[in-house]
Amino acid sequence: MSFRTLEVSGARAVETFTRFRSEFHNGGLYPFIIGEHDDLELLEEGKAIESMTTAKILTLAKLIRIESWIADRLETVGAIDLSFSDILDSWDDEPVGRNSNEDSGQYPSPSLHLDPETQNPKKKVYLGLADIHVSWHLPALVKYGGWNECPEAAVHCAFHKSWGERYNAEIIGMSSDRIECFVAQPPASYRDALELAFQQFAYRANSVTDQFADDYSGVGSDKLLPLARSLLYSHRWLFEWH
Repeated sequence: MSFRTLEVSGARAVETFTRFRSEFHNGGLYPFIIGEHDDLELLEEGKAIESMTTAKILTLAKLIRIESWIADRLETVGAIDLSFSDILDSWDDEPVGRNSNEDSGQYPSPSLHLDPETQNPKKKVYLGLADIHVSWHLPALVKYGGWNECPEAAVHCAFHKSWGERYNAEIIGMSSDRIECFVAQPPASYRDALELAFQQFAYRANSVTDQFADDYSGVGSDKLLPLARSLLYSHRWLFEWH
């Protein structure tokens, strides 16, 4: 398995991505948005450093038990007192409407081709075209992660395999420090959304980590509930590591 890249203007990134996505469903390569040249360089550097083969990473991913990995991660970051049932109970009396990401008939557009401050398209961006059949193979192909708090590639694969099966989530963007997903069947209940919030907390979703930096000792309903609410009906997930 391999991937090649294509340089396009930011203004045409979504159009080009959509065209290749249609071709993928007819046997073509799997498209994903990378971002600017610096993002591409960092991806290629990480791929060159990792000595493990793609096949070995995929084999390891299938051996990972996500619940056990989450428990170990929560203990590592000092958040072992989190109680699913207590947080779910605290949600019962709070009215929750369908959030702004609710299905409007179309999936939200990718965002890695946009300037994060202005939300305008960047001048030039890169698309990746990967020789894979399912999106959860992408972290193994790119050999993504294993630096700072970013999980190793096999862990990424394990989580995205699980989310693909449960929520029909697919990776559509992978930059040097961000992963973006389309989610065809997002959580539609409090319980499912909170369960997913626990998983994404351990996985280091940007919407959680930015709120309390490196201090996890006081994490409770005040942190997990906002994330769970944001996941209800949401067709787009964005993860970020620093």
